[in-house]
Amino acid sequence: MKRFYTAEAVQKDSRVASRCDRILYLLDGKLNGELPLGKWAAGNEQKRESAVAEWLHNMGW
Repeated sequence: MKRFYTAEAVQKDSRVASRCDRILYLLDGKLNGELPLGKWAAGNEQKRESAVAEWLHNMGW
């Protein structure tokens, strides 16, 4: 039997957020954007952090 888990975190640290499978951007309680990152693996931290930083910049951060 497979088990699936969901964890939610409100995060303003892009390094921490880059370890998530996906990032949801909420604005005024509504979904305003999504960045799917896939599973985290050691060795690709810089690539993920850059993707998150670029995405947040494009979202107006």
